[in-house]
Amino acid sequence: MPHTDVIIQRYDKRENTESRALKAAGRFCASFSLKAPAGIVRDSRGKPFFNENGIFLSWSHSSDCLAIAVSHVPIGIDAQKHRRCNSAAIAKRFFHEDEAAFLSLNPEKFFEVWAAKESYVKYTGEGITSSFRSFAVADEKGMKEQVEGAYLFVLPSQPGYSLALTAKSETNITVSGEF
Repeated sequence: MPHTDVIIQRYDKRENTESRALKAAGRFCASFSLKAPAGIVRDSRGKPFFNENGIFLSWSHSSDCLAIAVSHVPIGIDAQKHRRCNSAAIAKRFFHEDEAAFLSLNPEKFFEVWAAKESYVKYTGEGITSSFRSFAVADEKGMKEQVEGAYLFVLPSQPGYSLALTAKSETNITVSGEF
């Protein structure tokens, strides 16, 4: 089964996130006896990737949390700091109706749903567009395990944060670090 490493670190805007992601990729590659990637490139939408080794990456930062994911399969990761907000209004405006219905009964899951949605659009490379409402990561039963063939994982995180990963296939996930 493919493997994914998720590294949680303190985010500092003075430090270069790409160099931190490249170091994480180097450690990931070393653990599988692969040559470390030389650098990070971006596709036409700005999604970062490597040109070699079939290694994929994604990163996210929210407040003082930086999450970096490196994997054998295409991925997207998102971290969300829990903040005061009008979650019902946001869900009604930006989320799929199934998610809004789920959140009306489970408002404490708002940032979990938000992180899962963002991890999915990072996985696809679309980013937040008008299609953000066109798919659902939750329904009346709770968080979904898959969306349009991609696998969703809600990951353990620090108190006050939500962390989610979307991957092309099932994957063994190792989460390490803290901030």
